Amino acid sequence: RVRNSETAAKENEIEALVKTSEALYSSNRQALDALHWGMEAGIKVLEAELVGTQTEQSAIAALQRAYYSVVEKNRMTSHADVITDVAFSPDGSMIASSSGDNTVN
Repeated sequence: RVRNSETAAKENEIEALVKTSEALYSSNRQALDALHWGMEAGIKVLEAELVGTQTEQSAIAALQRAYYSVVEKNRMTSHADVITDVAFSPDGSMIASSSGDNTVN
């Protein structure tokens, strides 16, 4: 009986994380937060010894939705070597980067 209440508590915790991830996903503005909470739910599923199939599937589905919704915004492709340093303008609107190829962009 103690094991059943522990399992139920873990399932409730996972479901709460799933619902948080889904709510953030639905807001369309918080994809990274949705991914974070989806990953938290996935980790809890992996750590739990006995979790129902439905709970496991909902955690996987939430994680997949959040993962595939995250879109890369910017990529620094102008350097031919590893970026060694970055600096942001005070207002955050510009970024400068230096690289092992001896360039600054």
